Amino acid sequence: MSMVLRILEPALADILRAAGLVSCEDYLQSSRGAVIHESNTTCTRRFDLPSPGGTIACYLKVYRYRDKPLTLRFGRSKPLREARNYFTLRRQCRIDVPDVIAVGARRRLGLLEDGFILTREVPAACPLDVYVDQRWPSNKEKLAMRSRRRLLETVADLVARMHAAHFFHIDLQWRNLIVSDHERDQPSVFVLDCVRGGRRIHPLMRAHGRLRDLSSLYKDARGRLSHTEQMRWLRRYLGTRKLSEVHRAMIRSIVLDRELKDSEAPA
Repeated sequence: MSMVLRILEPALADILRAAGLVSCEDYLQSSRGAVIHESNTTCTRRFDLPSPGGTIACYLKVYRYRDKPLTLRFGRSKPLREARNYFTLRRQCRIDVPDVIAVGARRRLGLLEDGFILTREVPAACPLDVYVDQRWPSNKEKLAMRSRRRLLETVADLVARMHAAHFFHIDLQWRNLIVSDHERDQPSVFVLDCVRGGRRIHPLMRAHGRLRDLSSLYKDARGRLSHTEQMRWLRRYLGTRKLSEVHRAMIRSIVLDRELKDSEAPA
């Protein structure tokens, strides 16, 4: 069996060791904290690491491949890919992402067995869809509307920087964008769960990646933003004050893609 274990915050090595997180197996079999999400492939737990400076809130996401189809087990390790994508987003795209503390993966006879990624919790944060539904004021006061507009501009600028670097998320739903109010006048936006994404070289692949990202964003935006806000967001993303016919064709492609995906979704 081959194994990869990387501690990406060496300063926390002693803290991890004191918590019993030494080997890859320790992370994979950990039952610390509470389960906050579980699927056929992953289980995510939230827990606090005791440290001299206070507790460190963490998320441990464990992947299980052992009983999965060979098409999944032959590919690249998702936790390693997610850690690499976070690095790219932060360094090359200047986008906020969670801090990766540790990451690991195991293979047997070349087939993926399991893996994990341990990240710091982003303080005072919640998903963009929850933030919009619960925290945005319902009134139309100028101050509230300016705050709302600045946040939409922040998201548009984030996506524009990402795509300008030829990086595409592929699952860019609002729940994978989290908003943090921690010690800032203007909320900051972090990108999460970037497992399927990455840089794309070929122009056709770039066009496909952009369509997937914009279609995913539109899925949540259409029920929460006015038509004016949607068009303002798109102009900001495109860096133009007026939409051309090429831009309008892109809008039609996004709407069509969303309709096709909605029709394919299980009832």
